[in-house]
Amino acid sequence: MMPIRWLDHMGIQAADRLDRRLPGARPFARFLAAYSPHLFGALFILSWYVAERGDEETRSAIVTSVAAGGIAVGAAKAISKAARRRRPFATIDGISPLVDHRHDSSFPSDHTAGAAAFAAGLVGAPAWLRAPATGLAGVIALSRVYGKLHWPSDVIAGAAVGLAAARVALSLRRAASPLTRFGMRISGVSRPR
Repeated sequence: MMPIRWLDHMGIQAADRLDRRLPGARPFARFLAAYSPHLFGALFILSWYVAERGDEETRSAIVTSVAAGGIAVGAAKAISKAARRRRPFATIDGISPLVDHRHDSSFPSDHTAGAAAFAAGLVGAPAWLRAPATGLAGVIALSRVYGKLHWPSDVIAGAAVGLAAARVALSLRRAASPLTRFGMRISGVSRPR
C-alpha cells in the first residue's frame, strides 16, 4: 500500500475509533456536515451589517471571500469528476458515515476547499471576522474526516484548492479595485471621501 493510502486508512480508522469513544460529538459533526456552507453564509451576512457603512475594506474582503469560495468549490468539483476516488465509507468494511451521503467522488473535499477559500479570502478584514472564519474552516475540515466522508488527503487537497482559489480572487480584487470603488460609490454602498 502506498504511504498516502496507508496514512489515509490510518486516519479514517482513528476517526472511527474516536467516534465510537465520543458519541456525544456526533450531533456537532452531523450539524457541520449538513450546514457548513450555511454557517459561512450567516457569518458573511451578519458581518456585512455589522461593518460600518463606509468600511470598504471589510466589505471588499467579504465579496472577495465569497468569490474565492465559489472558485474553490467549482474547481474542486471539476477535479473530483476527473479523480473519481471512492469515499472511505464505500471502501472500508464496517465504516459508516455520520450522515447519509452520495457515493460520488471523494477527492478533493469541496467543503474544505470552500471553507479554506472563504477564510483565506478575508485579507484586509478585521480580526473579529477573520478569526471565526478561520476557526470554522478548521473545524469543517476536521469534521469531514471525523464523519468518514473524506480521506485525510482529500481534506488536505481541498485546503490547497481553497488557498489557490483565494489567491486568484485576491488577484482579481487588486486588478478590479478602482472599478469596484467606483461601483460602490455610485451604488451608495459607501460614502465618497
